[in-house]
Amino acid sequence: MPNNKFIVFAVLLLLIIILISLFVPSHILDIFYSNEHPNGFYAKSQYFYLAVYLLILFSSFFYLFRSISSAAKGSILLRTVFVAFIVISIFQIVGRTRHIEKVISRKNHYLKNIDAGEYLFGFTYSLAVNFKKHLPERCNATVISDLDFNESMPMTLRSIFSYYMLPVNIRSHDQKDNPDCVILFMKRNAKENVPEGYIISYQHDEKNLVAIRKDLSIRQNAISENKSSGGIWGSILPMFRKTDNINTPKGLNREGLFLIDLVNLITSLLMPWFLGYQLLFLILGRSKLNLFMALSLSYGLGLGVWSYIMLLLGMGNIKYTLVNLYTVYFAVLGIILIVKYFFQRRRGSMGREQLIYKVDDNLISKGDNLNTKIIVYLALTYIAYNFILIFVKTFVFPVYTWDSLATCVYNAKLFFYEQKMVPLKYLPHSAYPLGVPLMITWINLNVGYFNEYMFNIIFPIFFLSFAIIFYNFLSYFTNKKWGLLGVVLLLGSNILFYHATISYRDLVLMWFSCSALFLMLWWREEKKEGVPIFSSIVMGLAATIKLEGTAYYCIYCLLCVLVVLLEKDLNINKKLRNIVQFIALGFIMCIIFNLHKFFNNVTFSQHIDLNFSGIVSVAIIFGATFLNNIFFSANWNILWCFLIMSFVIRIKEKKSKEIYAFYFVIALWLGIHFILATTSNSWNDFISGMPRLLIHYFPIVTALIVLLNYPGKKDDTSFK
Repeated sequence: MPNNKFIVFAVLLLLIIILISLFVPSHILDIFYSNEHPNGFYAKSQYFYLAVYLLILFSSFFYLFRSISSAAKGSILLRTVFVAFIVISIFQIVGRTRHIEKVISRKNHYLKNIDAGEYLFGFTYSLAVNFKKHLPERCNATVISDLDFNESMPMTLRSIFSYYMLPVNIRSHDQKDNPDCVILFMKRNAKENVPEGYIISYQHDEKNLVAIRKDLSIRQNAISENKSSGGIWGSILPMFRKTDNINTPKGLNREGLFLIDLVNLITSLLMPWFLGYQLLFLILGRSKLNLFMALSLSYGLGLGVWSYIMLLLGMGNIKYTLVNLYTVYFAVLGIILIVKYFFQRRRGSMGREQLIYKVDDNLISKGDNLNTKIIVYLALTYIAYNFILIFVKTFVFPVYTWDSLATCVYNAKLFFYEQKMVPLKYLPHSAYPLGVPLMITWINLNVGYFNEYMFNIIFPIFFLSFAIIFYNFLSYFTNKKWGLLGVVLLLGSNILFYHATISYRDLVLMWFSCSALFLMLWWREEKKEGVPIFSSIVMGLAATIKLEGTAYYCIYCLLCVLVVLLEKDLNINKKLRNIVQFIALGFIMCIIFNLHKFFNNVTFSQHIDLNFSGIVSVAIIFGATFLNNIFFSANWNILWCFLIMSFVIRIKEKKSKEIYAFYFVIALWLGIHFILATTSNSWNDFISGMPRLLIHYFPIVTALIVLLNYPGKKDDTSFK
């Protein structure tokens, strides 16, 4: 890695870029961070990145040709790549800031002018808002249209329209002959096609109208997007004065309603967080954890376990009411506290051991020179500013992204209004796991109404907590300064930054799958009791987030078997015991939902339809797409190139077992997606979803960069 003087000189020189870039036209900054969806990065950025990679390739060839065994030449090459990373990162952060400024400036315009709602899928959004003003608050509907909903674009329009129409239920009910209302959507001569027994309630234009059954009574303007019950605290603390605002529950003014919403949101986060905290220390006994590490692990564990409990309740047809959920919550919490108390009494004679070895160094120490201090402060500023941007952008718009609406938040909204887990056959993409939708359902049940903004808070917190876990992991195997460098590299990904601000499940899956792997590697060093069980639970929860979680669980099992069997200081009985602990609970958690899907006639066939006829052609497309993603996309800065350069330069050096474990995981991960893509009729889904698939194990890429370049011992606190 570059030395202090080199980095400081480069950073101070590049600070001028920040001032210059403030005056650079936006279309130039789009090279580094586009205003569009990350898939739009490719066309805008590939020529720039092609030039960067050609320069690096030329430099690599030059230095390696002159002295292929010289560590000094390799160090110069890595310095070149690292400076390129800094340059791009500075432009990235300016581009991210400008993007968010534009989004905030347009927010009021988009939300107040329905005709300008392209950002919210304009036409379908405005149509749903107008239709619901002329319908009962709760009713079932059927859609009549000229569109073929089996095709991609019509299917997309229908899914978005169905989401915005809720609680008017279009999908999750039997399509009877006499539903409460009929919606004619994109139907030519709609008025002439109204079924007998229905009267037109509202006609938007000649192709779109809504008709209700003649015997159905209508309350005009009955449906409000923000109609609130005040949630749990609104019921307990009705001390606010009355108001005539139709959207405000009786006894609450607008300011009081916002305060209650905020308290409800905090409550909905703290309850599973506290549950996870207690469960964490029940599993790990009296082992001691860094406070921030404990809180970070508790956050994901608590939300994951609580959503899994809600899944079990839903499978048992128990209603999602606050009374039921709070009763179950306090019962589970009570059991954990009781068991924890008796375990502590049994272990009372044991001292408080430290689970995770804490390197005896500080980010800033007395022996550090000025250059090192400047580097650390700049890194901390960069990290803090990026997370500020993430939290700001999260609350600018309500949920609007396509996959979130179609596969995640739609289900949560159904569960919220139905107050139960709707049968799988009625859900869009019914085979998809329900962990994240149930987390969103829990948040909104506590808030008291389906708030399109507030539940988004769970995603940036997932990213922040993971950054802390990632930092602790790297600090353990290197030191704190190099751990900080790892977090800086992690934030070099634009698509990861983007996913931290939207309600997709990929970031959550990354949290669970990577955290489980980190815990396994910690156990290999420390051999602490409880870590295999804890790691198994975390990996089992990954299978409840996305379909890929089940495949990643299989990778995890193979890795843990290898890790345990290769431990020479364990006898065969202890090895078998630890393997069972690493696998058993995760397997049970993984299999329960898959069995539930099986008995509800929901299979993977809709996602994996085997076809071996086009293996060669699909393999070429897959490889080209993968290379285009990692080399010619602004989604990743130049981090994949950094990894390859680090691997080539350090190829003759002795590697740690952690590095080989990560090689193994990346190879299997790529292998699984390659095999599934080349043997499936749904290969295009794997190709188009490549950027998001890369997110799941992207932290391993940055961890490898740090581990490959770290100069030596844990007590070496310098950058070299």
